[in-house]
Amino acid sequence: MKKSSFTLIEMLVIIAIIVILMTILLPSLSESRKVSKRAVCMSNLKQIGISTHLYIKANNSYFPRSYRWNQDETPISWDDRLSPYDGRDWSYDIIKKNNPRIEAPVFVCPETPYGNPKSNGRIHRSYAMSEGETSADPGNGNHVKRLGVISANSGWALQAQKVPRPSEGIIVYDYNVEGNHLGSKNNAVKRAGDLKDSNKTEANFWYHKFGFANFLFADGGVRYLSFEATYKGQRSAWGSANQTGTMWDCRFE
Repeated sequence: MKKSSFTLIEMLVIIAIIVILMTILLPSLSESRKVSKRAVCMSNLKQIGISTHLYIKANNSYFPRSYRWNQDETPISWDDRLSPYDGRDWSYDIIKKNNPRIEAPVFVCPETPYGNPKSNGRIHRSYAMSEGETSADPGNGNHVKRLGVISANSGWALQAQKVPRPSEGIIVYDYNVEGNHLGSKNNAVKRAGDLKDSNKTEANFWYHKFGFANFLFADGGVRYLSFEATYKGQRSAWGSANQTGTMWDCRFE
């Protein structure tokens, strides 16, 4: 019996088919990897949400103050205040005396290019807490009032029961800049306006997709949303500083 064999043309056809299949499948595999990493990031925020609620229960319902309660206290960021609840088990004294710089994977999105410790030993943090202030009042005509849950520059923090719409109130979100480090005041507490700054348009900042991020809400839920969606259609997220009535508003009905 005569053995069958591929002709040159048949081989070329097979190679062409393989190339076409690879062209079709590789983008799908790349997208699957991005979706998987985004899911890990959402899981990180979910864990941060659990730690935050444990902190709230142990601290008279207050969100974790960032930096200091008063001028005499050692500066401690909100993420360090969560350390007794997020698996690191650092005591206040350890943080105050040593400012330990130990990797904490739950605070690092797997898509960030800044995930490795730098030469100065600082550890990247991929998230920021939503900035608020004690005197925020939407009725005073000042549309740049900050309606989040903690202050960036003082010991002020909001009590959780005062968030009128917990399922819509953003408390933590993706904030991927090179200078965002665990235990540091810099970039720890930000507001909606910081997401739309012109210097935040590079791919490293919007690492999931341009204009999209993961958001942790006051009820512990995590959602992947466009920045525009966080304004609930009330006004342009890219053009307005007015957070009143949006998902950034954790203060008023």
